[in-house]
Amino acid sequence: MLLSRLHRWRLSLSMKMSPTRSRLVDRHVREEDMFTTLNRNIRRIGNLIHRIGNLIVQLKAPFLNDIPEKKQLPSMRIVGSRRFFMDLRYLLLAMFVLFLFALVFVPWQQTSQGVGRVIAYNPVERQQVLGATIKGRILKWYVTEGSFVKKGQVIGEMVDNDPLAMQRMQTQLESIKEQKQLAEEQVIAYKNKIKSLQTARKLRLRANSLKIEMSRQKYKAAKQKVAAIQASLHTASINLRRQKVLRKSQIISRRKLELSELKVAQLRNKLSEAKAGLYGAKAAIVASRAMRLKKSALDASKIDSAKAEYQTAKNKIAYAKNRLAKMEMKVARQSSRKLQAPRDAVVLRLLVGQNSEMLKIGDPVAVIVPKTTKFAVELWVNGIDIPLIRANQEVRLQFEGWPAVQFMGWPSVAVGTFPGKVSLVDATSDKGGKFRVVVTPKKGAQEWPEAPFLRQGARAKGWLFLNNVRLGFELWRQINQFPPSIKKPETKEMKPLVKKPKRK
Repeated sequence: MLLSRLHRWRLSLSMKMSPTRSRLVDRHVREEDMFTTLNRNIRRIGNLIHRIGNLIVQLKAPFLNDIPEKKQLPSMRIVGSRRFFMDLRYLLLAMFVLFLFALVFVPWQQTSQGVGRVIAYNPVERQQVLGATIKGRILKWYVTEGSFVKKGQVIGEMVDNDPLAMQRMQTQLESIKEQKQLAEEQVIAYKNKIKSLQTARKLRLRANSLKIEMSRQKYKAAKQKVAAIQASLHTASINLRRQKVLRKSQIISRRKLELSELKVAQLRNKLSEAKAGLYGAKAAIVASRAMRLKKSALDASKIDSAKAEYQTAKNKIAYAKNRLAKMEMKVARQSSRKLQAPRDAVVLRLLVGQNSEMLKIGDPVAVIVPKTTKFAVELWVNGIDIPLIRANQEVRLQFEGWPAVQFMGWPSVAVGTFPGKVSLVDATSDKGGKFRVVVTPKKGAQEWPEAPFLRQGARAKGWLFLNNVRLGFELWRQINQFPPSIKKPETKEMKPLVKKPKRK
């Protein structure tokens, strides 16, 4: 009656409490019920062993009968034997029989045990170290250790050693901007220069081509003139020969012969002049071509020089942009003197005091623990069991500060433990040869304690369930230090890729 009243009082009290507190009370009630059931089962086993001992005593097996009094030695009669030792012998024999029975028939759950701690499943929600953003010292802290801060909240302010550093950086920034602007103007000027040089080159090449064509026409005219004079000379020479023949015959006068000779001489002079003009026209063509090549080469040289200057100006712009980006970064860092929280978190440690230490960029100044939305447990497991651990395997966890009883062979008798599943196993071990196994809550099972009852860094112990075997096999494995056994997945027999020919 007293226990039932106490139970009802706890139930009514749990209804008035918060949901989290109510779940804790309900769980403690379930644990007490499980302990009561366990004690009841132990008493039943003790009564069973006592009954078996009494049965053996009543049977009086021949191999257990007392030695007849006639066959006893004198020393045995003097010493004698007590009934207590006889009953103890029967009891030990019954316990030995029960032990053999347990080794053969009692099932045992193989487990792999590991020890670790509670962590945040998301890596960005784990402990983080904040670094100094500028060279200088901490001017003021706006929070204390244990304070809860939100994302973007200012937790501290830094100050530079040089009070005029910001002004100097601004002056350098303006100078770099001017250099960049001048370089951009040079690029535009050289670009226009290249265009004008290319246009002038095209026009000059066109003029030279026209001049060459004119020289060709002159050469052609001179050539035709030479041909005409040669024809006239040939005709005059024939006429002169006729005139000489006629003169010998006294048919024509001497004056007419002299006129014919004069004409031949004049035509020869004209032919010489025409040939000179022809050679001059040909030389003019060659000279025009050479002049065109020379001017084309000069124009190309000027254009290449302008292009080189254009590329130099572009390099100046790139260099100025690089310096500008670096200077803007320095100015931004210098202006970001306030330390802000990257996430919703709790300030764990303030590593530097106010106006006490000179810091460099990146030096740690504070440690925060972000707000955790999903907990996990990292267990360190012996390497002998790692080949048998797979993802989604069942795990039972015991958290520090939560009373629990875990029977390795009988997980159903466990009290105060929480279910979980294997999320991942590290690909390599630590220096001690142990592997990290990350365990997450199991969906649809008992929920883990919530914050602040469960925090990052709390120690935990875990049992990874592998396979069900007999108690005797597990005892033999532990003595020989064999790895746990695990069932092989059932696989269908693969069909041959090539069919064998049928025999007729």
